[in-house]
Amino acid sequence: AVVSTQSTGTISKNSVELCFPSFYKMNLLSGLFTLTLAVPIISELKILSTPDGKSGPAPCAFTCTGVARHDETGDYAWLQNYSGQAYRRVDISECGFVSTPVFTATLAGAYAGEATYRCPAIYTWQIDTTWFSVLSVKDADVSQVISSDCDVYWSAHGYNC
Repeated sequence: AVVSTQSTGTISKNSVELCFPSFYKMNLLSGLFTLTLAVPIISELKILSTPDGKSGPAPCAFTCTGVARHDETGDYAWLQNYSGQAYRRVDISECGFVSTPVFTATLAGAYAGEATYRCPAIYTWQIDTTWFSVLSVKDADVSQVISSDCDVYWSAHGYNC
């Protein structure tokens, strides 16, 4: 349909109805309404338990994920502990957790062939609502962890209300 203007320069009522019949308006509204109902169902996150035993309402459950880079400095740099293990803190304060979340973390680094250093196995340690730490399972030289680009890839699942 073509929208025509009357001599006054306004769009006539009949022209608008030809372009946007109420049938199409209703289909658009019903489609948006259905999508609004379906999205929360599709993206539902169910947390069965948390480290501190606190649970929240289902609509407050969410996932926050990120990568803590190998070359960070200051409070979030790789360090060596007294027993030879590598460890570091990871800042998650921007996630906005109100209770201790459930964590998964792993290291991934550069791969340049068979003879190169591999990132060590780690486990999460000292978990809080704004940060957590990772610690190598066995002894690991911090300079090798950094030079091998061992970044911490992490996911946290918790509540924000």
